[in-house]
Amino acid sequence: FMRHSKVWAPTALRRVRIREKTKLGEYLIADTPEAVIALVQMDVIEIHTWNTRDDDVERPDRIVFDLDPGPEVAWKEVLAGARLMRQALLAVRLRSFVKTTGGRGLHVVVPLARERDWSECLAFSRALAEAVERKHRKGFTTRYAKAGRERKILIDYLRNNRTNTSIAAFSTRARDGAPVSLPVEWDELTARLQPEKAFMATDYQPQLGTLVKAPRPSSRAGLTLQWRAQGGRGRELGSMFAQHRDQLAVVDAAQWGGWVRIALGQ
Repeated sequence: FMRHSKVWAPTALRRVRIREKTKLGEYLIADTPEAVIALVQMDVIEIHTWNTRDDDVERPDRIVFDLDPGPEVAWKEVLAGARLMRQALLAVRLRSFVKTTGGRGLHVVVPLARERDWSECLAFSRALAEAVERKHRKGFTTRYAKAGRERKILIDYLRNNRTNTSIAAFSTRARDGAPVSLPVEWDELTARLQPEKAFMATDYQPQLGTLVKAPRPSSRAGLTLQWRAQGGRGRELGSMFAQHRDQLAVVDAAQWGGWVRIALGQ
């Protein structure tokens, strides 16, 4: 595993310095075909990327929900879980696409206009994940400890923390068969995608020929989430992805079990 670039690298790979908590870290940028080939020459098998780009590091351009099923969760439940996350996002007018991870999980990815910072994106992803957990306790969890979630799907929202990454689309995995993290159309999310078989790029030539069209970044979908905390106190995340507060409209809270209120930008 290599996060910082302290070793030799081919010239096709750009280097950038990014402010960390206590120092400046040097990172590699692979943004050309030649740069990706250079990673191969360095024996890089897995490419994990940030939710941001080097020209505006503090404003992510995507949110990732990593659905990580326990060992006793059936594949059809993982598929259903991804569709449920899509519907939850559509409820707040955020479009998403789905991709395989090269394992038993799926990523639901939300492209964003670069308008909000890391803390806002993390707060939103956590609030949405916990809302789904509240509504579907038997099938979902946001608890990261492996014990007790053998029959549940972990909604990993920490992919949206500033220091975290996720497997890049079309990257191979360092596993038997070198499976690929592959974007798929929502209507292709069927039992045909068997997790026990490697998601090899050669199995999905149509996608590689045309590429899956990701939805355009959401910039006007407003969002306010608030819920009842212990002791009856309320907490509010505030408005996200909204440019005009006066255009917000409240959605029926019953759809989230009566505990969360969502306001949408129109």
